[in-house]
Amino acid sequence: MRTFTKKMILSSAAALLLSMFSAMAGNITIGTKGNSVGAVDVGNQTWTTGSTVTVYDHMIIPVGKTLTIQEGVNVQIADTTLKVEMIVLGNLYCKGTAANPINIGILPSLVPATVSTTKPFPGLWGSIICDTTCTEFLMLHTNIKYYGAATTNNSPSVQLQLYKNAAGETEPYINFRNHNTGKLVIEYCEF
Repeated sequence: MRTFTKKMILSSAAALLLSMFSAMAGNITIGTKGNSVGAVDVGNQTWTTGSTVTVYDHMIIPVGKTLTIQEGVNVQIADTTLKVEMIVLGNLYCKGTAANPINIGILPSLVPATVSTTKPFPGLWGSIICDTTCTEFLMLHTNIKYYGAATTNNSPSVQLQLYKNAAGETEPYINFRNHNTGKLVIEYCEF
């Protein structure tokens, strides 16, 4: 018979927790260019300080899961025809700092040359849509640019009837729908 020590049990529990909540560092790619699968599950992940996240598909944080984005993460939407959306059914924590904010926008090569003079909010990607199941949304020192695309019939927010029941509406940068019990904190952000 094998005897388990307290140290062995704690080590096993720590390994299990690490496997459940993956920390992702460096260059991270969400989805595959030109091959949308509907929405990629980004729940129970931590995008670590200084990472660059390149996004080719819609993202979803399922109920009961969390995405944590640490300071200095640069999220770059790489497909402006899909009009990428982030659907938050679980919880989202964006933990930027004054010295090292989080940036969410599009690849610099996709920014039209006329964007700053003719249309500062060109709607090159969708937005962040939080359903009534999102109980906590924290956004500190986060800059969001080029959002506000018009929805299509293929937009997850339309298919799930989270924002509008029909396509064609432009989106706000954030839509938080849990007005009764949800906790929403947005501080020191630029939109």
